[in-house]
Amino acid sequence: MESPATTLPSLEMEASLLVSGHDPEGFIAQMAGLGELADYALTPCRQVRIHDRYLDTPEGVLLSRLLSLRLREVDDKPKITLKGDTPQSGAALKVRSELEVDWSQAGLEAVLAELERQGVSLDPPSWQPDAEPLAALLACGLRVIQDRATRRRILDAHRPGMADPVAEIALDAVAFHLRSCLVRHFEVEVEAKGSGTPEDVQALVKELMARFPDRLGLWSIAKLTLGVLLERLEEGGHLGQMVRDGRLLPEAYAGIMAAARRQGLP
Repeated sequence: MESPATTLPSLEMEASLLVSGHDPEGFIAQMAGLGELADYALTPCRQVRIHDRYLDTPEGVLLSRLLSLRLREVDDKPKITLKGDTPQSGAALKVRSELEVDWSQAGLEAVLAELERQGVSLDPPSWQPDAEPLAALLACGLRVIQDRATRRRILDAHRPGMADPVAEIALDAVAFHLRSCLVRHFEVEVEAKGSGTPEDVQALVKELMARFPDRLGLWSIAKLTLGVLLERLEEGGHLGQMVRDGRLLPEAYAGIMAAARRQGLP
């Protein structure tokens, strides 16, 4: 296993599309059957269940610096991820530094070392081999700021003649666990993989929007930001008018995007 000194962030390149209209579950199921897109072949879909908990200091230092710290369980296997915005980010393509490691002492130390490099110092407790990941992170002085679950269907995109995928298309049904309710949101993420480039991501996004112009649109708000805004709307008593049957109404998203920009959230 790599030591913290040699575990360095990589760049994550992805774009997000908002699923709008009625019956988003049915539309995502339809998309899961796609076999091709533009000049890319799509492999059969696989599904994973994801449980994400985001953490921050009580003062909100990470969010204020556009950093996010995530404990993710994919089919019950824990990973810890630290992400940060970069100057290359834009509405059509989000580029972020990303350090993602399996949960372990070395993994936690690598993440804490990267936070220290970025000016955020945490004081971890003595390592216990059987430590429950969330309890260990809380003992570092962090608190949970978001809890959400995602049912993700994945399509791998291949260039002609290439065995390895150059991008991953994630069809996400997201459930935000708020204080008083659960709110569902649906989006599509296109992320570069392996030898994939920003051009691959942009070509796939362009074709998706051309093929489904009434159902998909560019969406630049991160899930973490969306969850933070939903909690603020809930606290202010404004969330109820934006939700029906546990789902965000299509007309709610324009106001959410405007609020994110006003508050300077990524």
